Amino acid sequence: FPSHDTIPSDVSRSCIHELYHHFQNEKGQLGENSGEDGDRWENEANSFAGKKMRQIGRDNPQIFSMTYDN
Repeated sequence: FPSHDTIPSDVSRSCIHELYHHFQNEKGQLGENSGEDGDRWENEANSFAGKKMRQIGRDNPQIFSMTYDN
């Protein structure tokens, strides 16, 4: 379970990021060294997750201020 200082939008972004890696893997794009900091596949997953969170945030701005306590 996430720590109390982690907000739900962080968890959502991480899930989107990892699901994008699954998509990359299904397409046969990931290799043995994929996931290194700054590599093409890691940057692509980061970019995709960031874009999706901005889209979600435009419609649901409260997600960026939510905590697990509220």
